[in-house]
Amino acid sequence: MQRRVRDYREDFTLRTNEHVSSNYYPVGSAIVIKDESTQFTVHNDRSQGGSSLEDGSVEILQGRRLLKFDSGAVREPLNETNSMGVGIEVDATYYITLTDLSAGEVSG
Repeated sequence: MQRRVRDYREDFTLRTNEHVSSNYYPVGSAIVIKDESTQFTVHNDRSQGGSSLEDGSVEILQGRRLLKFDSGAVREPLNETNSMGVGIEVDATYYITLTDLSAGEVSG
């Protein structure tokens, strides 16, 4: 798993006014936040985008739908619909684990 630090890049000094988008990363199978004694993990069943924009929080981008152009990079509304004209739904499964890191080493 790739370690990420909010608003930080190892290879260069990050200067951005895009706090949210510059802190979203690919989440292939799990996203983790942890401190000295606890680890919180969200396992996902598909590749998604994710972030921890505030201490103690995790965000996962499951789907995005815009009914009108938002002046962003896509340059068109993101309004995918099914054959009945209803917005596409994404069924996803998440598994959450909370680990007490102070309890000792965990073997797998």
